[in-house]
Amino acid sequence: MKIKSLALLICAVLPSFSALAENIPVIQIAWKGNTYPAIMVKMKAASGLTRQQLPALLALGDSSLSVNAAFKHATARGTEISELQALDAKYGFDRYLRIAIPDERKRDIAYINGIVEELKQNANVEVVYPEAELIPHEDAVKTGRAAKQLKVIDYRSLQYYTKGPHGSSPSYSLGGVNRDSVNQFEGHEGANVTILSHELGMWNQNHINLPKAAFILGTPNNNQAMTDHDTASVGIMAATDIGAGVKGLAWNTRMAYAAAGSDQLYNAIPRLQAGDVVQIGFEIAGGQQVGCADVCALPLESQQAYFDVLKALTDKGVHVIEAAANGNIDLDNSAFGGLFDLKKRDSGAILAGAINPVDSMRASFSNYGSRVTSASWGLYVTSTGYGDLARPNANETYTWQFNGTSSANPIIAGAVASLSSIAKAHGKTVTPRQMRDIIHDTGTPLAGNTSTLIGTQPDMGRAVEKILELDGEVISDEAPVISVDRATINTVATSTNWSYPVTASSDQANVSWEWKF
Repeated sequence: MKIKSLALLICAVLPSFSALAENIPVIQIAWKGNTYPAIMVKMKAASGLTRQQLPALLALGDSSLSVNAAFKHATARGTEISELQALDAKYGFDRYLRIAIPDERKRDIAYINGIVEELKQNANVEVVYPEAELIPHEDAVKTGRAAKQLKVIDYRSLQYYTKGPHGSSPSYSLGGVNRDSVNQFEGHEGANVTILSHELGMWNQNHINLPKAAFILGTPNNNQAMTDHDTASVGIMAATDIGAGVKGLAWNTRMAYAAAGSDQLYNAIPRLQAGDVVQIGFEIAGGQQVGCADVCALPLESQQAYFDVLKALTDKGVHVIEAAANGNIDLDNSAFGGLFDLKKRDSGAILAGAINPVDSMRASFSNYGSRVTSASWGLYVTSTGYGDLARPNANETYTWQFNGTSSANPIIAGAVASLSSIAKAHGKTVTPRQMRDIIHDTGTPLAGNTSTLIGTQPDMGRAVEKILELDGEVISDEAPVISVDRATINTVATSTNWSYPVTASSDQANVSWEWKF
């Protein structure tokens, strides 16, 4: 419940506490085999200098390195600039610097770690880490099935991931997210919700089955594989209802796009509102510290700049669905130093794992751990793009084998967009953390101990029941405003996220207190 003021107002204003308290708990280094385009630095707030003045405090031994502000108000206008300035003050985005690594040294681990070590000794530096290359999700399974040259027909019967939670097909033991169970609720088609697709490439704007982008931030990678990747993702979430092809889980949403990079997602924040959804469809190199030696990949929030952006989004009320990544890595491994421990560091995002629908178990490639609370189909997913199912022409392509956390992530994002739209239509406010808990707690348990590794698969019908039971009050992460009188002295009151011991002098004439997050 939200705390309400009564008489004597006592308010704590902590503009950047939550962000500072959740910095990376261990220093990250560069690992052999990865590519590092840059080193990211977050300066301490005490410097009080502008973005332009901060680079001088680094005093780098290699003066030839290019240092620039990591976050800029590139596309913002009017009130958007004001909002970004407020975010800078709260989360410290204006204190981030990006040191570009020369092309010939992006894989020179000794050189990169030497700079990191140098910056660790700098008293002005709060956080420093090598920024690993952003990478697309690798295809987990290659089948070699040839494309069928067919006229586009109705493939919706192949979208098993949309069906009931049990028995969607004789070939698969796993059912779907129970999409049709919410058809009777106003808003189920996704109206009044924007989904922002944050991917390396951008979906085919001319595809017969897909919507146009409401806005575009940054320059997408035009590599065909990356275009197909986002085309498949958007097909799952928002393919329009044309009576053929496929149908998105939230087919009447407003779609938008932000290119790869934490700065692009940062500039999207003023364009989004509470209840909107961000789908993150790529991962970042990493995981060698836990012994990973092959396809090593981590969720984006493993890097502090991305974590801060995701935290700013979820604090605003935007639902973020983030792929857990395809590295077969235990995110609870102690070598991460609590990087994915929700008790130490919570971006508010939903981390999505991948399920093998044949046996309802964790897909072998999916990252796992207590931080992964929801999962869905990671194999044999039918959507738009690629063309292995049908390719009459470039704008009518379909696939039946989209896979990885790449497919699981937009399934969960599409389900959340529909649920968020239903909530709005019924006057309910669902915070990102509430949504994360609801779809986990009402989800379908998986076979074996898989649910302890990657959570449950959303069941939209059961989730709606919980959403409609909410009383509509916002649970705020901001310091609450309370009243204090003699009756409350020497007591401890609590809210969902805050505790506040109240003490007084012996004559109860003066009241003092301490906020604890």
